[in-house]
Amino acid sequence: MRVVQRKENRVKFRLSFVLLFAAAAMACCFVFYMKENQPDSYYIDSGAEIRTESVCENTKKDISYFDECLFIGGKAAHGLCEYGIVSESRFAMRGEEPGTAEISDDIANIYFMPSAEELGDDVSGFAMSYCKTAPILAESGKRKVYIVSLLTTDKDKDKEKIAEVNQKLLEYAELYGFSYVDIGEMSGIQDENTSGSGSIYPGKAAYDDLADILLTHTVG
Repeated sequence: MRVVQRKENRVKFRLSFVLLFAAAAMACCFVFYMKENQPDSYYIDSGAEIRTESVCENTKKDISYFDECLFIGGKAAHGLCEYGIVSESRFAMRGEEPGTAEISDDIANIYFMPSAEELGDDVSGFAMSYCKTAPILAESGKRKVYIVSLLTTDKDKDKEKIAEVNQKLLEYAELYGFSYVDIGEMSGIQDENTSGSGSIYPGKAAYDDLADILLTHTVG
């Protein structure tokens, strides 16, 4: 009788072990599936306030605020450096963003500043492509990320396309819990440095206005 009970106990133990192993395997497969099928994202701040519009104007920050920021953009955004508003050490050309280990600890804010001249044919995927490193650089909420509307001038003609891209940038910011800043149009004054280049770039006054918008539209 005892021998039979022992055999039954062994069978039950083995069956329980098999079921437990099968459950663990299914759980691992499910986790792997979810990772493989989620969008091109690395971090979504679930605790962040979801915004459906641009950051509102508030108390203006001191110009030293820019020392705590990293700006990522193209030639148009680089005008902030050319006019001495932002240090070159606080700017990175789009596509040449530093890795998280290369960003100094005093950087608390990251700005992605696309411009109309960088637009390609893929309007719907522009925001995701342009800002794809934003979730990584945010480092799980360690830094605040600002997505800025397209840098445009009043000379840019394709207003409908620009509006569509800005909407996509806003939606991207909402998806990841980032902040969206609508800067409007900049005055299309051609600077002497770009004369004859065929491109219209804002002058110093316009960049001063841009800096003022960034300093008065912050979160926290």
